[in-house]
Amino acid sequence: RPAFLGLERRLRSHTASSRPGEAIAILLGIHAVTHQAYDSLTNSRLAQPLDQTNPLAEVTHKRRVAIIAGSDSGPRRATLGARDVHATHYGRLCPVETPEGQNIGLIASLAARARIDALGTILAPYVATRRNATRGAARYISPLEEVGAMSAPSAIVPHTRSRTIMARIGHGVAMVHPSEVILVDGANEMPLSAATATIPFLEHNDACRALMGSNMQRQAVPCCYPRKPRVYTGMEQAVSQHAMVAIRARYAGHVAYVDPLHIAIVPICENQGHSHIYRLARNARTNQGTQADHRPTVMPGSYVQAGDVIADGPASEGGVLALGRDVLVAFMPWEGYNYEDSVAVSEALLRNGAYTSVHLDEVSVDLDGNDGCGTVLSRCVPGITQSQRDRLDEHGIVRVGSRVYPGDI
Repeated sequence: RPAFLGLERRLRSHTASSRPGEAIAILLGIHAVTHQAYDSLTNSRLAQPLDQTNPLAEVTHKRRVAIIAGSDSGPRRATLGARDVHATHYGRLCPVETPEGQNIGLIASLAARARIDALGTILAPYVATRRNATRGAARYISPLEEVGAMSAPSAIVPHTRSRTIMARIGHGVAMVHPSEVILVDGANEMPLSAATATIPFLEHNDACRALMGSNMQRQAVPCCYPRKPRVYTGMEQAVSQHAMVAIRARYAGHVAYVDPLHIAIVPICENQGHSHIYRLARNARTNQGTQADHRPTVMPGSYVQAGDVIADGPASEGGVLALGRDVLVAFMPWEGYNYEDSVAVSEALLRNGAYTSVHLDEVSVDLDGNDGCGTVLSRCVPGITQSQRDRLDEHGIVRVGSRVYPGDI
């Protein structure tokens, strides 16, 4: 807005100073407008670099909601009522996932099935029911439309044999007959966010531990050898697909060529072109310094259908989110090494590289050429050993493939 107001002032002054009948060359000054827009987007407290630690962190960051977006009071002055869970959050904002610091309750995540309309209203999916039977597709309704409607979870109404069930009406709950329910949740994971819905057996877990688990899953770095979990909720495939870490075939066809950087697929239909080449990322660096690589999952000569996974991305196997590894855990004391919150692990995990991850760091050096003689790079650095000097080339830059240690140049 300030950029457009300044543009309006310049146009008014230019129009007032021009003579009648003179051709007016209107200069929009698009550079000032774009600079102001870029500055407001990058310097705003709501503008943050995308969290690319793993696919779940990326999806969660894109679906984050700031409840104090337009408030000047700040998180320190927010009352308990502003942080608490509200009845209208059901199906729209996750009641579990929120930061553990001073922003607790003020930063939330969209529910897994929530949708935002053109006016910015968060909508929740519901299915109409009649005589204990659901009918039709899910319809997204606003909190105002939900007021006065009797609604209940989808796992209760169609399969209940009791005379009364617990249903929601307005901002409270009541015990009603199943025939009085007119709306049913559109999905079982409807009240939860994507990160919370990936926790197995969530209903048997403590709320505080579920909050910690939702936040700590986003901190998991991608393993070099990811394995999808044996026990999962089904949300893992949706998270990996929406994060677009895996590459999927656009058309059905025959795999003609595969290497670490390219995959060539010849479509079956002639009107879809001769060959489609998919480029794979190799040693790509994310915002958090983790490695983002694509691993081909198809072989030359195989056939793929449209939508099949042809290359896995970081923390993904077969198009399914794979944050960690399945290991055998024993709950027992072990010579005091696992006292309180300590964990004793097997050496096999280290030898097999189960939890090995690769991190990329970018280092730059600024050369000042304004001091008269100029700054040069050289391998003749005093105070280093010969082995450290051998890792440097003639310009004093470390050689490709060298192994460096803390303190090395």
